[in-house]
Amino acid sequence: MSKEKIEVGDVWEYQGKLYHISSVTDKIVEVWCKSSDDIMRKHNWVYRDFVTVFKYLGKSKVSIKELFDVRD
Repeated sequence: MSKEKIEVGDVWEYQGKLYHISSVTDKIVEVWCKSSDDIMRKHNWVYRDFVTVFKYLGKSKVSIKELFDVRD
């Protein structure tokens, strides 16, 4: 929920791209990001590297699960 404590659902920015946190441990941060070809891609970052180069933006309004829900 802040740069000091990364949580699932947070949105961070790096080099002009937005990253949505999908999983976090004390060693690895798993994120989703839309690539230049508009495909969502998963990336894993070492926790200590992540917090030094990424900028915290806030909590997402939706979850990854909700992004893939469909209506009947």
